[in-house]
Amino acid sequence: MPHLRPTLAVFSLLATPAMAEVPLVVTDIAPVHSLVSMVMQGVGQPDLLIPAGSSPHDFSLRPSDAARLQDADLIVWIGEDLTPWLARPLSIVAEGAVNMPLIELPVTLLREGGHEHDTLDAAAHPDDDHDDHDDHDDHDEEMHGSHDPHVWLDPVNAIAWLPEIASALTRQDPQNGPLYSANAANAADMLDQLLDELAQGDLARPFIVSHDAFGYFEDRFDAHALGSIAGADASAPGPARVAALRDAAREADVRCVLVEPQFNSGLAEAVVPQGVTIRQIDAMGSDLPLGATLYPDMIRSIAAAISGCPDE
Repeated sequence: MPHLRPTLAVFSLLATPAMAEVPLVVTDIAPVHSLVSMVMQGVGQPDLLIPAGSSPHDFSLRPSDAARLQDADLIVWIGEDLTPWLARPLSIVAEGAVNMPLIELPVTLLREGGHEHDTLDAAAHPDDDHDDHDDHDDHDEEMHGSHDPHVWLDPVNAIAWLPEIASALTRQDPQNGPLYSANAANAADMLDQLLDELAQGDLARPFIVSHDAFGYFEDRFDAHALGSIAGADASAPGPARVAALRDAAREADVRCVLVEPQFNSGLAEAVVPQGVTIRQIDAMGSDLPLGATLYPDMIRSIAAAISGCPDE
């Protein structure tokens, strides 16, 4: 009966999960976009607010960004501790969206921050009276909370967030709930394996970082930097701190400095003695393809950057 085929075809299309109303999800940074992409695989793709390669500390919203926030059903972001400039736009233009700041979830492991590295920072601030100290205090006050906001750099947090993201998506899109849950479980298993893989390595190296962003990663994998050039809010150090860090780096026999793509490499060269290895490290996965693979690839690349520093 050929005349039945169009009817059956239409019925089949209507019955597929693809016809469900997929939530419009906006994420703040590429690592969060990657985690949400893992959970949404087979259903849809989240949108990314802050382009890869841009710093979340000083990004400026464009009118097109405000329009995307206004249309969003769910906004998954680290939180006001990382991007205090985003809180007000969310309350105004995205008041109809579900707001999901990951740093505020009860499952999130937090560390005080930005943390001070004992070896270099103690040497760089022996009397706490440098010319740029007042400026440093001002930047600390600009940070919204008392916790280090770079929470995504601990994969244990990422694992804990996956089912939370799946639950938030399921409340918006119950039809695809089983797929969201299965995707989250599979992604958690994959990240568990990544944790086991990196735990086998030895990341103990005498290195400093350009920006005090890697404390969660350092704590998880026992890879403790001797110091940082910029603070947790990525504010540039003043001349007095640069000079003090230069002396401290020489005294501590620093062999390696790890610089982020967004950071002024000239500052790193000014701080470390000549001949010290300068390598790239990236807390945002700026050079990696967007999507589900970005997060694990970023974590591996951070480990590779540290392990590439010379041993003591």
